[in-house]
Amino acid sequence: MAGLDASPLGLSGLPPWITLAAGLAPKTTRVSGLLAFAASEPGEPFARAALGMAARLAATPEERASVRAALQGRPQPPPSQVRAFITRALTDARSLEGEAGRERLAALAAVFPDAPARAADLFDDADRDAFDAAVRTAPADVRVKRARALVARDPKAASALLRSLGANPPAASIPAAADAWLAAGSPRDARRLLARLPS
Repeated sequence: MAGLDASPLGLSGLPPWITLAAGLAPKTTRVSGLLAFAASEPGEPFARAALGMAARLAATPEERASVRAALQGRPQPPPSQVRAFITRALTDARSLEGEAGRERLAALAAVFPDAPARAADLFDDADRDAFDAAVRTAPADVRVKRARALVARDPKAASALLRSLGANPPAASIPAAADAWLAAGSPRDARRLLARLPS
């Protein structure tokens, strides 16, 4: 952006990022431009945002491969950096295909089962749908974590996840699943599960 110098604030990447962001709606910003910006941007937040947007825009296997290559050289944020961690997981999942993408989102759900609510602005509709689909086929413990995260605001969705565990969920998941059933208003289902625990 001509005339704007944010380097005294330590934000030298802000003007080019504004230019790239302004091109998203009219679709003049390209994956290649976002990747070039990320490669030269010293500020991790701007670079992370550019890579996330590049993964979202990537429409061909070649573009997705380019995003994955760019991600390989960047550190994985720890869970203590919540938004950075979620952003990276979404970027990875968008750039992957099929089962690998689902596994990445299931891994995110294992750490932050409330991720779509915790960082709602980072998810678009496609991300939320993909996250929900990944959880439905995730291991039992992940589904239980997600059910417990959902139960206060969407007990029906939480109950559907709990029912997906079947009649014989892994014993390690039973206490948490029973607790979720109680929160969902079904003590009968909670008792049914707890009865399966070895005495």
